[in-house]
Amino acid sequence: RVTAPSKPRVLPNHVGLLWDASASGRRRDHAGELELLDRYFRAMGDGQVELRLLRDRGMDGGSFQVRGGDWSALRKALAAVVYDGATDLTDWTPAQGIGEYLLLSDGLQNYGTRAMPALGPDQRLYALAGTTADATRLAALAESRGGRLVAWQGRVGLDAATHALLADGAHVVALEGEGVD
Repeated sequence: RVTAPSKPRVLPNHVGLLWDASASGRRRDHAGELELLDRYFRAMGDGQVELRLLRDRGMDGGSFQVRGGDWSALRKALAAVVYDGATDLTDWTPAQGIGEYLLLSDGLQNYGTRAMPALGPDQRLYALAGTTADATRLAALAESRGGRLVAWQGRVGLDAATHALLADGAHVVALEGEGVD
């Protein structure tokens, strides 16, 4: 088995932010989420973010510019979110041109019957979650869409979460051995 070492990944300049604004979202680690997003947008530098608020009915939250890592307009919009209703994590449609989606949720799905949207071949989904999240569900959603679960526990875990979000991570590039396909 041959593995490639972890290296910084190239971030897209157009991302979708899927923000769980359901009633259960009130209990998430918003301070940790905002800190992780701050690190992500600083690494991005310049770009555009499409915000989708997820409740029992999803809602367009607007389009925001990130300039030199400054995402203050989006941060202000997130601070004003009212958390209410049930959770339908599937009420969104992937858009062309968006390189990746960041899902911030506790993973609770208690409304709706649709399947999670399929992404385009060049799109990924990263699920960002604190300790109270359904990590199994969020990991399955992200990994089946080319991304991964990025979880942390308290402020101390944010450095590891930042690395997990901003690095490609080690991965198998070749397998060698007798009978190995």
